Amino acid sequence: MDDNVILCLPPHFPCGVFYGFANVNRGEVYGMVTSIGWNPHFKNERKTIEVHILHDFQEDFYGAEVRAVLVGFLRPMVAFNSLDELKTAINNDVALAESLLSAPEMMVYKKSNFFSQ
Repeated sequence: MDDNVILCLPPHFPCGVFYGFANVNRGEVYGMVTSIGWNPHFKNERKTIEVHILHDFQEDFYGAEVRAVLVGFLRPMVAFNSLDELKTAINNDVALAESLLSAPEMMVYKKSNFFSQ
C-alpha cells in the first residue's frame, strides 16, 4: 500500500489486524485481511498498511489501484516469538476473517458501489 495512504487515517486510528473486502483495479471483490501498524515482529520503524486479499491471483499487481473496506477488528498487533508463531497467527486470522465475511449481512459491504466508482 502506498505510504501516503497511512497519512489519510485519523491520528488515533488503532493499530491491529482487520478484515473486510478489497478489489484490484475495480475488478472482482474478495475478502481480505489487513494489518495496520508498526509490525512488531519485524521491528518496523514506520507505520504501514499491508493488505492480504484472500484470492490466488495469477500475476502480481504492484502499482495497481487497490480499494479496501475494513468491516471489523480481529486482534491487536503483537510481537511473536518465532516466524512459525507469526505464520500460525496469520492462518488463524485468515480462517476467522473468511468465516466472518461469509455472513449474509456482510454482502452489503461486498456489493458496495465504492468498489466500482
